[in-house]
Amino acid sequence: MNRRKDAVFLSHSVKGESVKRIVGFWVIVCLAIGGWLAGVRGQEVRTRTIVPGVTFSAIQDTTVPRRIFVLKIDLTRPELQLHTVKAKNRLLGLATVSAMVHSFKRENVLAAINADFFNKTGCPVNLQVQRGEPLTDPISYPVFGFTTSGKPFIRRLSFRGELLAPKGTFPIGGINRQWHPDELVYFNAFFGDSVLANPWGVTVLLHPVGNWKNGRRVFQVNRLVHVRRVALHPGQAVLVGHRKARLWLEKNLHPGQRVTIQFRFPPLKEGIREATGGLPQILKNGRYLEKFKKKGFTGKRHPRTAVGISRDGKTLFWMVVDGRQPGYSLGMTLRELADFLKSLGAYNAVNLDGGGSSTMVVRGHVVNHPSDAAGERPVSNAWMLFREKTARPQRPE
Repeated sequence: MNRRKDAVFLSHSVKGESVKRIVGFWVIVCLAIGGWLAGVRGQEVRTRTIVPGVTFSAIQDTTVPRRIFVLKIDLTRPELQLHTVKAKNRLLGLATVSAMVHSFKRENVLAAINADFFNKTGCPVNLQVQRGEPLTDPISYPVFGFTTSGKPFIRRLSFRGELLAPKGTFPIGGINRQWHPDELVYFNAFFGDSVLANPWGVTVLLHPVGNWKNGRRVFQVNRLVHVRRVALHPGQAVLVGHRKARLWLEKNLHPGQRVTIQFRFPPLKEGIREATGGLPQILKNGRYLEKFKKKGFTGKRHPRTAVGISRDGKTLFWMVVDGRQPGYSLGMTLRELADFLKSLGAYNAVNLDGGGSSTMVVRGHVVNHPSDAAGERPVSNAWMLFREKTARPQRPE
């Protein structure tokens, strides 16, 4: 509508005093909206667009004080792809988030955050799936990830693995870990350069035929061996079968055969494209979860890293809050973390590894201030946001 016509319309329909009141009312409304957009009282917000569909916000809350960093990602844009990255491409590897970012040849990494908790060896404590290939088994804590159809989820998962051969099926008990009696375990190159085989078992060398599709991959049986150690090469896989598993493998597998490895993670009904663990889930269907109570971890303010998903599953929120730095940033409790993510628009959210691990990298630069005196802490894995044009991102060197 024409602005002049609007003015004429108002002058004829409302008296001068009423106009003043209306204008005053809308000034108050605009100020209120401006304050809401900037955050609560005592917050300074700086927001910029990284690329279409990705916005970065640096928030300074002077009332606590604390510094908060948020990346908002539009999941409906096909050129934006999220992938997990394992430090040094090894199950037991550790590296800083920025080092993992800089290990890629192409400059299409828009941003990254640290991911799962990990043990002293560098192994993530929960499930990790990287480009369809699992590195670990899940445990009874939440997993954040994407299904093969691209749907984001935060769920507790179980594990079901199977070896599908022409003459039958045998369950796979685990991935890249120590075997148990009568068990069949799957190993890939993330485990290391070689596998120490079971002296009372058999080791099957497999070569891939095609890629992972919806949790399945076809392999060709190379050979069955009875040795103490077997070399692992990129793309190759190994099955180690003990006792009952050994007998089944020796009876049903032969060199040259094609077999299928299948991994399912109930209650999900499809395969997983990317995933890492976290704990605890802090928002479920818009409500804060109070089931996880660990003294000093839940109720005290610490540096935190978290991921939130909007109700419609179309928007992802990455969040890092600095902490343990009096005068600069004290961090958040889990309840504060959940409430803040909810205010951004998150409907479901999970806490990731925090403390000195909390790191956010945007366009190759660490934007937060990690709490360790030495700076960035080496971590086990990370989430990365790529902008793809025609091909998937190259693997690290």
